[in-house]
Amino acid sequence: MSLAPLTAFQRTLVAAGIRAPSGDNCQPWRFRFTGTDQILIDIHPEQAESFFDYHHGPTFLSVGAVVENIRIQAAALGYAAEVAYPGGVGPGHPSAVITLHPDSQISCPSTRLQALHRRTVNRRPFLPWALAPRDIEHLTAEPILGTKVHLIQEWQAMGRWTRLIYLADRIRLSHPQIHTELFAKILFQSDAARGVRVGLETNRLGLGPGAEPILQFLKPWSRIQQLSRWGLLHLLAGQSQWLAQMSGGLVLVTIPTSTPEYWMRAGEQTQRLWIRAEELGLAVHPMTVALYLDQRYQEEGLRQFLPAHAPLLGELTRTLTELLDGQRAAMLFRIGKALPMREPASRMAIEDFLPPAESP
Repeated sequence: MSLAPLTAFQRTLVAAGIRAPSGDNCQPWRFRFTGTDQILIDIHPEQAESFFDYHHGPTFLSVGAVVENIRIQAAALGYAAEVAYPGGVGPGHPSAVITLHPDSQISCPSTRLQALHRRTVNRRPFLPWALAPRDIEHLTAEPILGTKVHLIQEWQAMGRWTRLIYLADRIRLSHPQIHTELFAKILFQSDAARGVRVGLETNRLGLGPGAEPILQFLKPWSRIQQLSRWGLLHLLAGQSQWLAQMSGGLVLVTIPTSTPEYWMRAGEQTQRLWIRAEELGLAVHPMTVALYLDQRYQEEGLRQFLPAHAPLLGELTRTLTELLDGQRAAMLFRIGKALPMREPASRMAIEDFLPPAESP
C-alpha cells in the first residue's frame, strides 16, 4: 500500500470524490491507492455517527455518491471505472474499490464536470413548476443497475409524501437526541473563524440572514420544550411540508434490499440525478428523515423514541408500506427551480482524506 504523495492524477480524482454529499456534511470518507489505478474508499463511522445513520445505510449512500463523482472525473480524463462493493466499515476495510482502465471511447461533457463541482443542497423555496419532459428524460437516462427512480409530480401523490415529511419533522423536532446531534453539527460564526470545515454552515440552512441568532435561541432543548407548547413544532413541520409540496416534484430512489452494495448503488443513482439536475439549472433538497425514522422504527420499535411518537410513527409506517410496495426507500428529495446557492458547502483539505504517513 503506497503512502507516497498523490500524483496530480490521483489528486484530481480525490478532489472530485469529496464533492459528494454526506449526512450533515460529515465527510466520513478516506482514500487509499494501490498503484495509480485503484482507489479504496474507507468510511470512518465515528465521524458519521447519527440517529439517522442506522446500520450505516446513509453513510454507504454517501460512498456511492463519491463513486459516481470519481467515475465522472475519470471519464473526463479518459478512464473507465470498474467498481466492487466489499461493504467494509472502518479504516483498512474498504466499503468500495474503484479500478480504472484507460478507454479511448469514453468521454464526459464539460458541463457535467462543472455541475459536479457546483452541486449543493438548496433549502430555499422552489417554484411549483412541473419538470419538462425533456428534463425528465435527461435526468433519468443511464440508470444505475439495481435501483429504481420514481418521479412524483401528481398533486395528490405529492400530498401523501409531503404528509410523511410533516410527520417525520414532528418526530425529529421533538426528539432530544436528534436535537442535540443537530446543534452539535451546526457551524456558527465562531466555528467558521476557527477554520472548522465539517458540519452545517448557518448560511446554508435556508433561514435567511437572521439564521445565527435564531439558531442560538433555539439551541437549548428546554427552550424547544417550552415553545412546543405554543405550537412551534407544528409550525416548523408544516413549513417543511409546504416546501416539499410547492416544488417541481419529488424524486424517490428505491432498492430491492437494504445491503451495503445496494445502498452504495442508490448513492450513485442519487448523485447521477443530482448532477444532471445541476446541469439543467434545477435545485435539489434531500428530505429523507421519514425514510430513516421508519427504518429504525420497523427494526427496533419504540425503544429509541418517546411514547408521544407512537401515533406519528404508526401513521408514517403504514403509509410508507403502502407507497413502497415491497421496495426499500433510500433517498427522497424535492426538485425544482430556485435561486441558486452562491457556493457549495465547505470541505476539509484533501490531505485530511488520506491515511497518515507512516513513520520512517
